[in-house]
Amino acid sequence: MLDSRLRRPRKEMNDISYLQSEKSRIEISEIVKVNVQEYNLPKYLCQYRTFSEWSINNIINNRVLLSNPQKFNDIYDSYLHNSSIVPLSREINELKQLMPDFEYKITRQFIDDRNRLDSYRSEKMLETFRIACFSAKNNDIKMWGLYANNNQGLCIEYDFHKANNSLQKLFFPIIYKSKPVDVTELCYSNKIIQAMLASIIVKHKSWKYENEWRLIFPLPYGSVIDYLPIENIPKPEKIILGKNYSYKNMSSDLQPLLKDLQDYISSNKIQLYKISQKKHSFSLKMHKVGIEELEI
Repeated sequence: MLDSRLRRPRKEMNDISYLQSEKSRIEISEIVKVNVQEYNLPKYLCQYRTFSEWSINNIINNRVLLSNPQKFNDIYDSYLHNSSIVPLSREINELKQLMPDFEYKITRQFIDDRNRLDSYRSEKMLETFRIACFSAKNNDIKMWGLYANNNQGLCIEYDFHKANNSLQKLFFPIIYKSKPVDVTELCYSNKIIQAMLASIIVKHKSWKYENEWRLIFPLPYGSVIDYLPIENIPKPEKIILGKNYSYKNMSSDLQPLLKDLQDYISSNKIQLYKISQKKHSFSLKMHKVGIEELEI
């Protein structure tokens, strides 16, 4: 059970309304020290994916799945850098000034216990958010290797300016920094949603190559679902095959689904491309291909 200081407050607006508001952009910009213009949604956002039943069905059903951030590949992803011992020590010192006879020593064991409690609370709070990750880049050599099954997968490019306005307002850019944001005072002041949002959108600068944007959604209280589907998103503008894509390497259970993907691409007039290498360069290039490429 979280103590009252670490429960998400529900006063002026609910969590979704707060995330969609201009107020959230202004407050988070001040907290993470970025210009509010950073929140302008790019024209295109994309997802790198492995070919799987899950990824193909999401495409043909115009759906994205939001996941638990605790399962992401960065151990500091969405981690709340909160130390409740700091305001507690301050309160004890204030008591000592008011009451000269007051004696209380903070032991090493007590500090360790508080730190463990902070970590536990952080995990519990982050369980109430689901996130989908996107990139503003469709030609990053690292991401093709990391997230698209060693260039055998695909990249799906969307124009979320075609989505309804309420969905657009749930997108936030990742801000890359050399140091994390200390959210101790925010938590102490009961600004829990601000502390969580700041923690979710700040990552170490070593991840900057991903040029990441996140679709962030707070779950209803008490919800325990692993994945949250968002339906009726805009159809892809472009689907890009990895350089090493091969129909022959697909498992027999995926091959029928590729036929469904072909039909979806054809009926929706989606552009199909494939990645290739450039001579005398480490950058990537794309060339347009026909629908038959999915069967090669």
